[in-house]
Amino acid sequence: MKTSTLHNTVRMSHNRQAATLTEVLMSLLIMSIGIVSVFTLFPVSLISSIRATQLTNGRIFKDNIDELVRTVPQMTYPQLAGNSRGYWQPNTHYEVGDQILPTLAPSKLFPKPYYSLHCTTAGTSGSEEPGWSLTGVPYTEPSGGPTWETVRIPNYVIDPIGRYRSLVNFPLLFGNHRGIDNEEQALSSFPRRTYLPLLNEKNAVGMFASPDSWSVMAEGIPEGFGTGTITLPAGMDVTNISTDINQTRIVMTTSDRTRSIVRAATSDSIGQTLHVNSPPANLDSFTGPLRIETFSPRYTYLLAVSHTGYEYNAPPSLQCAIFFNRQFTEDAEYAYKANFGNPRFEGDAAVTDTTLRRDQVKIAWDPGTESAPFIKEGGYIFDARSMLFYRISSIQHGNGTAILNLNQNVVAMTVGNSHGWAVLMPGIINVYEFDIQ
Repeated sequence: MKTSTLHNTVRMSHNRQAATLTEVLMSLLIMSIGIVSVFTLFPVSLISSIRATQLTNGRIFKDNIDELVRTVPQMTYPQLAGNSRGYWQPNTHYEVGDQILPTLAPSKLFPKPYYSLHCTTAGTSGSEEPGWSLTGVPYTEPSGGPTWETVRIPNYVIDPIGRYRSLVNFPLLFGNHRGIDNEEQALSSFPRRTYLPLLNEKNAVGMFASPDSWSVMAEGIPEGFGTGTITLPAGMDVTNISTDINQTRIVMTTSDRTRSIVRAATSDSIGQTLHVNSPPANLDSFTGPLRIETFSPRYTYLLAVSHTGYEYNAPPSLQCAIFFNRQFTEDAEYAYKANFGNPRFEGDAAVTDTTLRRDQVKIAWDPGTESAPFIKEGGYIFDARSMLFYRISSIQHGNGTAILNLNQNVVAMTVGNSHGWAVLMPGIINVYEFDIQ
């Protein structure tokens, strides 16, 4: 009996040919869960890869900016409200109303002490610069020299590309801030821009944007050459091409792609006939791919200079905000009412909050007339009075209001009878602090 039973059992197991339907369904279920889990990793991986690329490029861009600022320290020169005469100069005649800065020490970005000097009595400066200190206010230079009074330097931004791209009417504002009542308010509380080192705003775009920010408009193989002209293939119309080399460029290559040249188009380019500005003698040797590229800055930056304390011997802070595809629209750079960390502020009921902490900002807007601000965790908020960026760690939404929790205490609380201004600009990759000691 035992032998027969064992034999039958073994024979039955050998006769089994396939899995049951339940086993197949269970296998499909397990496999589908695994496949779906893998698929969900692709968008996360893609977003992480894009973010990592942006952070890497932003860091490289910031290092380049650091070197540029230290090479050309005039970039951070403050735009004074009066008749600016630059840094103090020996044996120079100054008139009443002139403003100067203490001489900039080697390798420094800002003068020390950090204030400007306003001439109240005309005269000629001496051969040696006075030892500026608060104990000598007002300063009277010897031998009938000028008399100086200290003037606080306003906070400001350095953002030529923002002013150029946004086409604002008021020259002291950057970006697209809402209108203001008078020039005095602009000088004292709103962002300002410097005019140095470049007066040409189009050239400033090239300095304040990544040099690789060129996009291909059209590409093709030339079909023929003339005297300074190139016949392009069908589909490449250059009738309305820009002749500004800062905005549009023609990249020509040889057939083996070992050499290339960059030129601008001339105004008589039309249809498939491209007239090249300053064509080389061997123009017909560039028979390889030809590209028409336009300048569309992807990585751009602005600098914010802030001196919120009253210690003149302390240097200001210098922050650099790196943008990816910065939006130069009114909604993207709109200033909202704000209360930066002051629970006792009562100047505007819309942003009053007795429970507000020092690491919080309350902003308010009218849903009927104003667009909702761009707020996201991990994003940045810009204090448009103190010229400081803060990072947002979390958000408490309300009806036409929001309380933003910051990653640090605010440096300068909103005080007085007037509310603060907050700008929430999308596209900021990171904000870097410069070491200016």
